[in-house]
Amino acid sequence: MRFMKDHRLMQLAVPRTRSTWIWAMLEGEFYDDLSEYPNFVDDNKINIQKLGKWPSHTPNWAVSRMFKKPRQSYKKFTVVRNPWERYASFYTRLVSPGKHNRAEHEMSSMVRNLNFSQFIEQVAIGNRTFDLCTQVSFLLNHKAVLDIDYIFKFENYLKIKAFFIEMGYNVKSIPITAPNREWRAMYNQKDIQIVQSLCELDIRYFGYSFDE
Repeated sequence: MRFMKDHRLMQLAVPRTRSTWIWAMLEGEFYDDLSEYPNFVDDNKINIQKLGKWPSHTPNWAVSRMFKKPRQSYKKFTVVRNPWERYASFYTRLVSPGKHNRAEHEMSSMVRNLNFSQFIEQVAIGNRTFDLCTQVSFLLNHKAVLDIDYIFKFENYLKIKAFFIEMGYNVKSIPITAPNREWRAMYNQKDIQIVQSLCELDIRYFGYSFDE
């Protein structure tokens, strides 16, 4: 979760939806530290000195528990991603060499010897990691209402950039890899059906299909 310094927008960053690209593209436009905006923080629920940075991925339903009621000027935006691509992307990251955060490092040790179908069956079903929580469950508020003002599909990433330019933000030119269409080849029919079942709400709410 990040808040814009002009008090117009707040971002709900769903895991595995290229949030780091948005943060880099809009560098300098977000509050980076809790202490920069202390009046927003509920001191009874958050230790600013201990937490330090804004929590990167905070579910919408938890916002009201961690922070004082956002000012009316704030509108919420988020980015969602094709569920099948999201699973494929996470698996590819875990089995690829390179730097992982602590949670990814633990997952990588478990996943690196699994093929993709085994990952879907053993990890996605048996161990619902935070990174693979459904996007809808992350975005619903505490009343189970999807109250997001702007929902962008990552697949339309050029529209995301155009939106912020139109809003008058200082948008940096950050290269981004276009969605890889080859991820579909990782799936067999059983895998497709499993992800469809796990992500039924994402598919329905955001209008996704395997072939999109």
